[in-house]
Amino acid sequence: MTYSKPIVLLVMTLAVLMMGSCQSRRVPRNAPANATTSATVVDAGTEVDFSLVMNRDWILSEFKTGSGTVVLNRDRHVEMGFGNIFTLRFNDALAIGTAMPNTFRGPYTPGESRAITFGPMATTRMASFVEPEELNEDEFFAMMNNVVGWNLVGGNLELYTSAEGDVGGAMIFVPLEN
Repeated sequence: MTYSKPIVLLVMTLAVLMMGSCQSRRVPRNAPANATTSATVVDAGTEVDFSLVMNRDWILSEFKTGSGTVVLNRDRHVEMGFGNIFTLRFNDALAIGTAMPNTFRGPYTPGESRAITFGPMATTRMASFVEPEELNEDEFFAMMNNVVGWNLVGGNLELYTSAEGDVGGAMIFVPLEN
């Protein structure tokens, strides 16, 4: 049985979109076992314009959960051949980036008081035989799915997370030097 190219492309595109919208909502492995729901409060004192984070490349430097802070060892990642993983860029309509090893893209909506929500992320679905020990791709996407707010602190982009089973946390992105 043979299929025409447009049908095969349509089926493959739909499969990628469906997989991206079915991402796991696992609690990061660093969260305590008895974590409870709690939103991270974003101080809305001084307004920061979202355009300051747009059209810039960001790379995840560390993340915080109820059980502590995990700093990603970028030098070791480069030595292992990972390169620039866990990156993020906001253009006019989409958040795009690279996890490990897959790329992703999806809509986002900034709101009042530095709130932000992400729509379903479409991802490539390549298998990775080696992962960084600090964070795997599913954990990264689980945190991204639970982002509720953002802020610029000391030139870094902080995305605040909150989810059932998570005590709330932050993903700290630094500007990526090209």
